[in-house]
Amino acid sequence: MLGAAAEEPKALFQQAIQIMEKDPANRDINKAIFLLKHATAAWQAASSKDPDYVAALDYLAVSLMVQLRENAAEQDENKLADFGEWIKRAAPYTKRALEISESNPATDPDVLALALELEAQLEGQQGRGAALWDRAAKIRAQRVAALSPKELIVGPIVRAGEANAVGPRSISIPRPTYTRIALLAQYTGVVQLKAVVGVDGKAHNIELVRGLGFGLDEQAAKALLLSRFEPGQKDGKPVPTGGDLEVKFQLN
Repeated sequence: MLGAAAEEPKALFQQAIQIMEKDPANRDINKAIFLLKHATAAWQAASSKDPDYVAALDYLAVSLMVQLRENAAEQDENKLADFGEWIKRAAPYTKRALEISESNPATDPDVLALALELEAQLEGQQGRGAALWDRAAKIRAQRVAALSPKELIVGPIVRAGEANAVGPRSISIPRPTYTRIALLAQYTGVVQLKAVVGVDGKAHNIELVRGLGFGLDEQAAKALLLSRFEPGQKDGKPVPTGGDLEVKFQLN
């Protein structure tokens, strides 16, 4: 039985997050799902539009994939989770999360983007979900741009590959931070950005070219803002250099 205090949906949600953030070997995903289902049911009964309700629905959808993945691995370490089964189990939660997000004008853009991304995955990013994924990508691009407002760059911007030009060289690029839900989903890949590396050795005017979603695009931009470079040169002099940059997300 759940205690009276634990019946509060926010408390149940926080308990579930604490469980999911444990090392996978010591994590009880079944208990986390149990708590999330109780939390979301309580919010639904109250016809809530609480942002935490939306977040809990999204966490529940991803946790169901983790459960299927772990159950499959127990049977055979090379066996993959049944994606069709995940769609069937997760669809009611992702659809509800998107409905709430879209019906509330005050919804945080990150919350809406995640709801769009999860629903797009269920619908198929290259199929019916393509329009949803594009909407999320535009939100992510706006959030990346907001992290690095456009600046007036002194001097002409040189492109790597121009005559007598040498591109910037990375000195230090911090490892990007995973968002909670991206780590739970075990997302990996590359975020493609474009930026201007100034003569100060810092990245400016960062723009998203191709993202991963799940908040990783913003985390990639934050890592790039903390990176340091040896400036590019033209005719032997430091110059602001524009070009494409990549930030990798890997679990190990």
